[in-house]
Amino acid sequence: MLNKLVMILIILTTYACGKTSDNGLTATSKEFIVNGKEINVNTSVEIEKIIYRSVVPIVVIKNNEYKLCTGTIVSDKYILTASHCLLKMNEISFNNNNSINSIPTVTNDEIFVILNNKVDINNFKINHYKYAEVENFFVNEKSMLAFFEVDSPTHDLAKLKKSIYDLAIIKLKHKIDYDRKTHVNLIPINNGYKLNTNKNIYIAGFGSSYHDAKDINSTKGNLRIANSKITELDKVRKFFKIKGKPFRSIYHPYQLYSGTCYGDSGGPAFTLHKNNLYLVGVLYGAVPNKSNYLCGTEYGSYYMSLTDLEISKWIHDIIGN
Repeated sequence: MLNKLVMILIILTTYACGKTSDNGLTATSKEFIVNGKEINVNTSVEIEKIIYRSVVPIVVIKNNEYKLCTGTIVSDKYILTASHCLLKMNEISFNNNNSINSIPTVTNDEIFVILNNKVDINNFKINHYKYAEVENFFVNEKSMLAFFEVDSPTHDLAKLKKSIYDLAIIKLKHKIDYDRKTHVNLIPINNGYKLNTNKNIYIAGFGSSYHDAKDINSTKGNLRIANSKITELDKVRKFFKIKGKPFRSIYHPYQLYSGTCYGDSGGPAFTLHKNNLYLVGVLYGAVPNKSNYLCGTEYGSYYMSLTDLEISKWIHDIIGN
């Protein structure tokens, strides 16, 4: 049973997307992180400036192979991303009772936090980029059920089990530029903030701009953003045959709204609260269309909800604020 769940989640961790905004983002039939609104240092929209300063590409180099993910700066020495970006998913071992025995991780010197705000993974040479060295990283191994969804998928293959939060914190060796006034903020512990249905959220990532999730070599790693809403999606719960609370999710036809793909994993979902931009979710994956493997399906993309008290406390305990 556990192996079956793990295989389902291998499919799950593979794409992502978004919709409109009243703050400079306008929805069109082609506004995707897949083919979405690209932003750069010259943007004049204040929210886009904050997102541009806060979101970074993460490249993991292992045996001359490159994995692209997205992360969010949450302090001058810490980056938040998805744990499956830092795990050796093809080396997971199982015990005789089908429980997971071990999930090996990459090493600190195989992780590169790129500070250029764009990366070409097809012609990647680390000496062409300004990057931050990694001192350590932390992977949360708790329940995986506190998450919400955005309305399309992300494409990083991963084996994850029900009892693992797909959430990691990277600690850098040296401080980088960070200011609460000019970057996104974490939600304080015990502030009672809740993500409600129809809440607007911004999503961002450096992933592929192509619908075809197989076309991972197309990833240019330019930062794109989009906007969507949270909604309840009972269909997702039925797909996974999980009883209990329905997943927080976003559900719209992907032809009409924005989506994520390979390289967006670990990327953020933001929301405006009292005129501040807060980080409320971290992307870990989505269910691809089985027939054509496109980024963008009726099942949407999945984000770990950082409004969960246990997750929030774990993050703040590590970064110290």
